[in-house]
Amino acid sequence: AASDVYKRQDMGCELGAKGMLFVGHIGKLVKLGAGIMNTHSKMADGRMEILAACAVRAGAGIEAVRNILDCVTTDAALELLKNEKILGKTMEQLMLRIDACLQKRGGDNMQIGAVVFSNEYGLLGKTEQADELLLKITADVSSEKYRVIFNKADLLDPEAGQNYWVAQDLSLIHISEPTRLDV
Repeated sequence: AASDVYKRQDMGCELGAKGMLFVGHIGKLVKLGAGIMNTHSKMADGRMEILAACAVRAGAGIEAVRNILDCVTTDAALELLKNEKILGKTMEQLMLRIDACLQKRGGDNMQIGAVVFSNEYGLLGKTEQADELLLKITADVSSEKYRVIFNKADLLDPEAGQNYWVAQDLSLIHISEPTRLDV
């Protein structure tokens, strides 16, 4: 499932991935800040609790934290954080937490990062390795040494010597010269 970050990381390892970049809406990826790796709403929520914890670290007062916990949407919580003038600091805290969770699971085996955005507020934050991964993706794709594919099944019969970035749901996975896969 697209919502299961663990499965995405495992798929990357199975494919021999060198790097993986998750790009997603805060409503999904905020959950990574608490180690909730299945971001589907049926599995767990915790969005406001995670944002409230990050806001406390960013200097939010008790009333602001209560208001965040009462929000129904992440955009409503972001508006409160903006009004409290701690949106940036809160997102910094969130990205540190997301990075720690991603590194704990797969950081030894591959370069991994995340970019979080909101439709209303745009780019909210990036993990430590996100910029480097974005540069690699841009350089690799423009050099035509890599192909971007959108389905793991396209690797059933990979071209010899070809390198890939696999774009699937929330993630971009870097694969160098994969062997034939049984999907």
